[in-house]
This record gives sequence, C-alpha cells and structure tokens, in this order.
Amino acid sequence: MEAIKEKIRQSGLKATPQRLAIYSAMQKLGHASADMITEELAKVFPSLTTATVYNVLESFVGVGLLVRRCSSNNKMYFDVNTYG
Repeated sequence: MEAIKEKIRQSGLKATPQRLAIYSAMQKLGHASADMITEELAKVFPSLTTATVYNVLESFVGVGLLVRRCSSNNKMYFDVNTYG
C-alpha cells in the first residue's frame, strides 16, 4: 500500500483513503469500469458512489496513472496499462 500511496503522491494528487482503495482495486483488476470498481469496494466503502469512483478514475487519467478505453459497445473502461 505504501508504493501505491507514493505513486499517487508523486502524480501530484492527495493520497486519500478512497483514492488508495480505487487505485489498489484497479491494480488488482487491471482493466475495469467505474461500476466494477464500485462493486469491488462496496464492502469497504459502502457509501462510495459510482460518480465518485468515475471522478477519481478520471483524475488518475489526467495525471497519467491510468488510460481511458472505450469498448465496442461504447462502455468506458480504465486500464492500468498506460502503454498503447
């Protein structure tokens, strides 16, 4: 968890518990939608909304921690593989 905390801090973002949990879930899943992350974290953060997850994922995209990918059915996914 310290490595994740440091990676988030180095990107210029504050390492909040929600950001740490969301990035950790992304590393576990590798490729996921905001809905999938919300479901993954529901037991730990029951009040975490999909909108909040989406906003955090977008902030990670903005600093280069994740990339946004659109599926053939126009569903938005996020990916930890930022290379191509």
